[in-house]
Amino acid sequence: KRNSYVKIVNRSQYKYRFGKSMEEALMSNPGYGTGYKSMEIISYGKGDDIVIDFTYQYYDTFETVKRMRIEADERAAEIVGKIIKPSMSDYEKVLLIHDYIVTNTQYDEENYKRNTIHYSSRSVYGALINKIAVCEGYALAMKKLLDLAGVYNVVTLGKGNNESHAWNIVKIQDKYYQVDVTWDDPTFFSEKESISHSYFNLQDIDMKKEHWWDLSNYPECRSTDYNYVKVLKAIEKDKQSKDFEKESLSVFISGIPFECLKFGIENKYYESNGAIREIDPGRGIAPIIRDGRSLLPLRVLVESLAGKVSWDDGRSMVTIEKGENVIRLKVGSYWAEVNGVNKDLDYPATLINGRTFVALRFISENLGYKLEWNNKEKEVRIFKEE
Repeated sequence: KRNSYVKIVNRSQYKYRFGKSMEEALMSNPGYGTGYKSMEIISYGKGDDIVIDFTYQYYDTFETVKRMRIEADERAAEIVGKIIKPSMSDYEKVLLIHDYIVTNTQYDEENYKRNTIHYSSRSVYGALINKIAVCEGYALAMKKLLDLAGVYNVVTLGKGNNESHAWNIVKIQDKYYQVDVTWDDPTFFSEKESISHSYFNLQDIDMKKEHWWDLSNYPECRSTDYNYVKVLKAIEKDKQSKDFEKESLSVFISGIPFECLKFGIENKYYESNGAIREIDPGRGIAPIIRDGRSLLPLRVLVESLAGKVSWDDGRSMVTIEKGENVIRLKVGSYWAEVNGVNKDLDYPATLINGRTFVALRFISENLGYKLEWNNKEKEVRIFKEE
């Protein structure tokens, strides 16, 4: 337990909602919310001059909670240092942080259903260190990272589908937008298989369909200027311009601009700019070695490089598009067509467990990337040469 107090003078001139206000203050501060359980309020005094004593109760010792806050703060600073660049717009920062949390945090569904949620899952520590959280942890982590990135935002307390819920409101170019990072997580809605942006930069009128909150306590969100779908449409239109830089599209679509990918042999997880992701969620698919060649499912490789994959069932042909490069492969064939020119393959595209595996080096290098092999770690690094 920890104590604090406030002295009120001439209380008859004001209205106070200290319990509610202190709860909201704890939720809006990503650090002080860690491990918080409850609060007791006792007032004493005479006349208009009173003292209100607050007693905060935590789920763990104050020393443990303090250590968790420090670790979470350090991790948050590390994440922002890796994925955020000073030249980025506030929109890009919000999108990158949204996608980072969705990609690296799993919803604590099992404990939620059992009503056995550990207090850490409601905190920044749970979302960024344990990488498992419920809505409070998601929203507080979003706030923490956005604060460090210099983007104004608040945690919104209300209800989602008639259950207690927390999400964020962000400010971009002097206008406010609703963001629910929890509901955009594919592990929250089991039928979703990839990062969603359905609740990214919405207006109040759209958010009200499934969310409820006290509108008088939060900024009004009426703009669609930076709605995700609207921005994508603008980008698609700009692609027709000769001045459009194709590489910039990956920032808006994938959220995290590509710098480096790392794949480990027989490891179902891979690393993209320091973010750990599962190659094929729920299927346990991992890179393998065949005849001395590193093979990986084609789609995760190409889409991680902001490319596009299409499949022709009739001819068992796969087409890869990335910028001006076009590669066509046929399953089982030892040749590929690269920008209209036939090239030999050391190992053919191969179907394994319903997935098309390809040689990492051939695809990476023909899309303009470099590949390094770490024999000791059995790890492949793919990067863009400066």
